Amino acid sequence: IDELLAQGYLGTVIEILEQKIKEQPGDFDSRIKLAEVHALHCGNVHQAAKMVQKIEAHPGFNPEQIQQAKIKLGEWRKARPLRH
Repeated sequence: IDELLAQGYLGTVIEILEQKIKEQPGDFDSRIKLAEVHALHCGNVHQAAKMVQKIEAHPGFNPEQIQQAKIKLGEWRKARPLRH
């Protein structure tokens, strides 16, 4: 994934991560990575926020994972402020 990101293959990375999540809905790392790609590489913090909301709503994730996702989202917002 990181190599594809470095080469700028954002669409491919997103497709791979979405497929992983579809196959393994409880894969926290893939969900966080996909949110990160949207926030930092695509500049779409809004999409990343929606993904964090899905993590919050998913019964398979524990409070520590949810908190980690919220912290990451805050970091991404600082790195890429919302455009109005």
